[in-house]
Amino acid sequence: MANSPLVTYNKPSKNTYGPRTHAIDTFIPHVIVGQCNTKRAGDIFSAPGYKYSCTYALGNDGGCALVLDEKYAPITTSSFTADNRAITIEIASDTYAPYKITNAALDMLIKLAVDCCRRYGKNKLVWIADKAKNKAYEPKANEMKLSAHRFYSAKACPGDYLIGLYPVLVERVNTLLAGGVAQPIPTPVKQVNTVAKPIPTVKTTTNTFDVINSKFNGVDMKPVYDFEFYYRNYPDLQKALGYDRNKLFQHFCTNGMKEARQAIATFNPVTYKANYADLANLYKNEWIKYYQHYLLCGNKEGRKGV
Repeated sequence: MANSPLVTYNKPSKNTYGPRTHAIDTFIPHVIVGQCNTKRAGDIFSAPGYKYSCTYALGNDGGCALVLDEKYAPITTSSFTADNRAITIEIASDTYAPYKITNAALDMLIKLAVDCCRRYGKNKLVWIADKAKNKAYEPKANEMKLSAHRFYSAKACPGDYLIGLYPVLVERVNTLLAGGVAQPIPTPVKQVNTVAKPIPTVKTTTNTFDVINSKFNGVDMKPVYDFEFYYRNYPDLQKALGYDRNKLFQHFCTNGMKEARQAIATFNPVTYKANYADLANLYKNEWIKYYQHYLLCGNKEGRKGV
């Protein structure tokens, strides 16, 4: 199988387990823990004395470096079993948690996932958030499994920022694989048997926006809203509102929540609904209710936002 045509830089590494003995059916993003361009990202893994490798490395400029031919198993995920069947991708990121990646790198990651799926005859990318069930899951012939380094070793990789983007990644990849027809986000396997508590009533007659402190009608929105995340993930808002903190915050509070727009890596209303059957039964598709529940009840109860 030929390598990806998306490659913009080629710097082969000699670090490999050897030729693969398992068909490729898994896609595992990692973070480099350092912001760098594509050339530097590729060069890291061919440096003398460096013991690890990956299939591709993505720079913060949106380029793609080929580090190891796809016919070879990379040394990336702390597991031969995982690497033997996976396309592994190292991505330039911040050096501190939650290890953010640039929008350009995210765009290339989406394109690379689509390309790999198509070249290996897969029409669906599958993400299972539960560690044990993800590792045990055997992808069907038409599936590519999305996994994480943290499932195979005691590491934070790929960081909470990218993990939080996994549902977005899956949705966008599957949309492109389906030729532009929107596909539903796969329901996480793990279900939590809980009973939803009533959402406390916030009495107000006029909406108040405290943009500096990210408060809406006195409620702290920071657990569900990050300006940079919201701006970079919605081109329609970039075009309509620009890089305007006031307008984007007001849009999120008055429209974005109703439209189930994800505004932070650590909370996705669609995933929140899928994870908690009690909430899904109670709120149906009233998306704003999921944000309200998480802010006023769920976060305090220890419910997971992604």
